[in-house]
Amino acid sequence: MRLLANGAYARLVPKGLLDGYALWVARQYVLRTKSNKYIQQKEEEYQQLISLGLKPGKSFYLKQVNFTKQTGMSRVNLAFYWSKITNGKRKNEGWYLINNLGNLQQTIKAYLTG
Repeated sequence: MRLLANGAYARLVPKGLLDGYALWVARQYVLRTKSNKYIQQKEEEYQQLISLGLKPGKSFYLKQVNFTKQTGMSRVNLAFYWSKITNGKRKNEGWYLINNLGNLQQTIKAYLTG
């Protein structure tokens, strides 16, 4: 992977593990993934993303979770976002965004502007 200049970005379609769109901004990233992936918080059991209670109008942010059951993966931040209404219609799915940004608002802004 070649690093891009500050402020530059590329939209990628990763294959396999991440299943979504990726936005790479210099050394920052936001990756959208599917709800069937697993995470582990601290010393808890692994849970599928879909089981964590994301609903229309709800958003939350988890820091430093293990992503997938695959060994050797580093910890990531995970933003959960489901807009209430877009263009007068309810969205049919939430977003699960893997990232290395500082909070929910930064992650959503980076994903939307990418």
